[in-house]
Amino acid sequence: MLGIIGGVLLLLCAGCAVVSVVLINRFDVDLGDSSEGDAARGQLELATLGRHDERWERLHPGQQAVVPAGLFATCAEYDDADSIDIIASFGDGDAFVSRVGFVDTRVVIYTISDGGSTETGFVEMVEVDGDWRWTMTGEDIDSYESGRCP
Repeated sequence: MLGIIGGVLLLLCAGCAVVSVVLINRFDVDLGDSSEGDAARGQLELATLGRHDERWERLHPGQQAVVPAGLFATCAEYDDADSIDIIASFGDGDAFVSRVGFVDTRVVIYTISDGGSTETGFVEMVEVDGDWRWTMTGEDIDSYESGRCP
């Protein structure tokens, strides 16, 4: 009986590995570090250090045009962090980004840890003239355009 259960488990594990490889290849997934992940980590580090003027500089230029730097720095929150880890990034294809339009995006999934808690999040990154820029949601952009904090 154990031989049958072991065989079934082995087949399931092999099946999971095959499905994982297919999904990773199909959706252009990078596990761990990547150039867009490094750029996302950089802007997240600036956020955790409270250096929001520099973080605004890394925002997509199309969104910088409607997000006042001073208001962004005033509204931005900051929490110290012990570590920022990039989990994965994947191609989102041509996605609509507010105030930018349809562009090829990469979604970066990350965790931020401070002491005993860990928060998982994601950020959409867009390559502009060879540099990766982060983007905000349409709701956040609308708030800034209205002169309010999101």
